Amino acid sequence: MRKQGFIESNIWVTLANVFTSLKGVILVPILINTFGKDIYGSFVLLGNVSIMLFQLSSFGIGYKYKRYLPSVLNVKRKNSLYYTQFFFHLFALFLFISLFIAFSDEININLLKINAKYNLFLYTAYTFSILLFNQSTNYFRLTHRIRFFAINQILLQVISLALIILISKVALYRSLNVIFVVYTIVAFVLSFVNSLKIITEIGLSFPDFKLKRIISDIRLGYPLVLYYIMDFTLGSSDRFIIAYFLGSTAISYYNPAYILGALITIVPRTFSVVLQPFLSKQFDESKEGLKFVKAEQSLEIYLLFAIPFVVGTVFFAKPIIAILANNEIANASYFLTPIVALGILFFGINNIFSTIYFVRNKTQLILWYNGLSFLLNVTINIVFISIYRNIIVAAISTLISYFVSFVIFYFNIRKSTKIQIDRLLIVKILLASGFMSLFILGLNHFFDKLFLLKILSSIFVYFAFIIFFKVFKNLKVFN
Repeated sequence: MRKQGFIESNIWVTLANVFTSLKGVILVPILINTFGKDIYGSFVLLGNVSIMLFQLSSFGIGYKYKRYLPSVLNVKRKNSLYYTQFFFHLFALFLFISLFIAFSDEININLLKINAKYNLFLYTAYTFSILLFNQSTNYFRLTHRIRFFAINQILLQVISLALIILISKVALYRSLNVIFVVYTIVAFVLSFVNSLKIITEIGLSFPDFKLKRIISDIRLGYPLVLYYIMDFTLGSSDRFIIAYFLGSTAISYYNPAYILGALITIVPRTFSVVLQPFLSKQFDESKEGLKFVKAEQSLEIYLLFAIPFVVGTVFFAKPIIAILANNEIANASYFLTPIVALGILFFGINNIFSTIYFVRNKTQLILWYNGLSFLLNVTINIVFISIYRNIIVAAISTLISYFVSFVIFYFNIRKSTKIQIDRLLIVKILLASGFMSLFILGLNHFFDKLFLLKILSSIFVYFAFIIFFKVFKNLKVFN
C-alpha cells in the first residue's frame, strides 16, 4: 500500500472531514423535522458523552503508540505499540460504560436532562463500535496510509447517512435507536475488514502489560487526556450547561448555529490528522531544517480559508441555518454563528501549535496552556447562563476561551521554536476578505434573493483579490 505525500494526504483527509461535517449538517434537518427537537438534542448530548468516555478511558495510554509508530519499522515493535494501548483502552472503556449504565437514570434525568428514550444496550454497542473503528483506522493514519484512513472515514459517513435518510423517509420507527443501530453495524463491518489487514501486517497477540511501561506512557499521555477533556469541554460543555439550565430543546436552537460556525474546523482537523505523523517522522530523523516547515504551511493554508469564512458567516448565516433547520431556529440563532466562527479560527491555530508540542514530548505544556481557558469557559457559561438564560452567552464564552488559549500558545511558541508566521500574508488575506465583504454588501443592496449565486460570486471575488495581492506566490507550500 503506497504512502502518500503531505499535500495528497491533506486532500484525502479534507474529503473525509467534509463528509464528516456534512453528516452533521444533513442530519440537522432530518432529525429536527422528522424525529423532533428532543431526539436531535438528545443525540447531540449522547454523542458528546461517548467522546468523553473515549478520552477518560485511555488514561493517557497510547501516547507512545501515536508518537513513535510513524517512524518504527520493526514488526514486533509495531505489534507491541498497537496491541498494548488497544486492549488497555478496550478494557477501560468497558469499566466506564458500566458505570454510565449503572447511573444512567440519574445522569439522564438530573445532569443531561434527556427527554428522548433510547436503549442502553444499543448505545453501548454504538460506543464500542466507534472505538473499534477509530482504533483500526488510526493504525493506517499513523503508518502514513492516509488515503486508506480517509476512505474508511468517508465510507462510515456515506453509508450510515444513506441508511438513516432511507429509514427517515419510511419513518415507521422514529427513535434514537435507529441512529445507534445504523452506525453500530457500519462501524463494526469496517472495523472487521481493517482488523484483518492489520493482523496480516503485524500479527495478533495479547500484550504483556508491564507496569513500568504503562506508568511511563501515562506520565506522558495523561496531560493529553486532561487536555482533550478540556478541549472537549471548551467545544461542547456549553451544550451540557444549556441543557441543564434551559433544557435539551434549547440545544436545537444553539447547535445548528454552532455547527455552521465550526464548519471551518475541517481544515485544522485535516492538519491534526496528517501533520502529527509527518512531524514525528521528521523529528525522529533529526531533519532540523524541515522540522517546522509543514506546521508553517498548515498555518498559512488554514488562515487562507478561515479568515474569509468568518467574514462570510456575518452575511450568510441566517439563510443557511434556515435551510439546515427552519426559519424559527434561524431567526433565533443566526447571530451566534459569526461569534462561534471567530472563536473556531483561534481553535484551529491552537490545534496546529499543539501538534508541535506533541511531537516534542511537551504534553505538560499543552495541558497548562489550555487550563486557564478551560476554567474560563466553564465559569462564564455556568455563571452567566444561569443569570441571563440566553444561548448567546455560550457563543461568547467559546470566543473568549479559544482567544485566551491562542494568546498563551502564540507567545510561548515564538519563544521556544523557530516557527515563522508571515504577517504580511495575513494582512493581504484580511484585505481580500474586506473587499469581499464590500462586494456582498453591494449585492445585498440590489438583490434580496439569489442566495447561492451571491455565495459563489463572493468566493470568486475573494480569490480574485488573493491572486491580485500575489498571496499564492508567498505561500510556503508552493515554494
